[in-house]
Parts: sequence; structure tokens; C-alpha cells
Amino acid sequence: MNPKMYKQAKVAPQIKQRKQEPELLPEWNSYQQDHQKYKMTDSEIASRKEERKPRPRGSEPLLGDKHVLRKQEIRNEELERNDELIDMMIEGLKRKTSAPKQPQKQQPQRRMSTSQQDYEDDIQQELQQPQNNQFSNAQLKIIQDMVKQTPQLNEVLLSQINQLSKQLSDSTVQLQETVLKVQKLEMDNRKLKDEVDELKLKVKVQAETQKAAEFQAFEEVLDKLKYM
Repeated sequence: MNPKMYKQAKVAPQIKQRKQEPELLPEWNSYQQDHQKYKMTDSEIASRKEERKPRPRGSEPLLGDKHVLRKQEIRNEELERNDELIDMMIEGLKRKTSAPKQPQKQQPQRRMSTSQQDYEDDIQQELQQPQNNQFSNAQLKIIQDMVKQTPQLNEVLLSQINQLSKQLSDSTVQLQETVLKVQKLEMDNRKLKDEVDELKLKVKVQAETQKAAEFQAFEEVLDKLKYM
């Protein structure tokens, strides 16, 4: 033993005495402990036994009866809210349907005039309707004079309307022809696409066949080289 270790061993008992030893806890004696605070009541014991009682398979949910009951309560609350909303909507509809409806004014349906006489008759019919009574007699007289004094203008307007209707019909025919052409082009495009796919497949098969033939020829050459 070297001097340093000898010195430490000599001083060790003195250091050990200086340290305060911890107080020893009394031994656990279950007969002397107060178990009243841990004791369960009779109702708790009965409920615990009921919860732990074995049940037939399929009657017990995975998360327990409490979860199922809470889920059912939430569902009932949602159903009650939905019923309240439906009742409010029904009340609103009843109020709307019970309110008196105001008579709607029918707008005059003016047909397309094809001649001068029809055009004048339509104007006279519109002027005689009760909804146009807000015009004064002077305004009605001015309109009637304009209709009588400008027959040529009316003829020009009618000719322009007929010309526009003809242009519209021609444009409709052209549009239909264009649609048919587009459909035909789409069909041709599909046919060309199918032909291209078929050609690609043929090229792929031909390449694989050529590769297999080359591999077979190479194997034949190797077999011949074995016997040389």
C-alpha cells in the first residue's frame, strides 16, 4: 500500500462519522395502517361488480357502455337541433304561402311582323292597351302620324329584319356543317391514332423477334465453338 492509500484509509472512519446517517423509516405494517380512506362504498362495489361481470360475446362494445351512451346522447342532441331547424323552415314556408299574392301584370307579347299592315296593326293594338294610357293624347297623335307618314321607313325596317333573319338561318346552317366537319375530323384522328398504335406494336414485335433470332444464332455459334 502506498502512502497515499494508507492516509485515505486512516482518515476514512473519521469522515464516515462526520456524515449524518438518514433516519430509518418505520417498517410497513399493514395491520396498523388506516384503510378507511381507501375503502369503497357498497354502491361502488356493486357497480364495479356489474361492470366486471362476464357477458356473452358481442353484447359488450369495445370502448365500454359509457362511450356508447355518450355517443347516443350527442346524436339525440343533434337530432333535436335538426328538428328545430326543420320546424323553423316549415314556419317560414307557411308564412310565405299564407301571404296574399300580388297580381302580376302580363306583358304584351308582340309577334314578328312580316308586312306593313301587320306592323301597323301591332302598333295600334299596343297603343289601345290599358297599360299604355300614361301617354298623353298629343303623344299618341304624334306616333300615329309618324306611322302613317313613314310607310317607306317601315318597309325598310321590315326588309332589314327579314335580311337579318336570313343571315341568322345561314349562319346556323354553316355552324351545323362546321360541327359535322369537326366530328368527322375527330373520327379520322381516332382512326389515325389507332393505326399509329398498331404500327408501334408491330415494330416492337418485329424488334423482339429479331433480337430473339440474333440470340439464337449467337447460341448456335457458341455451340459450334465448343466442339472445335
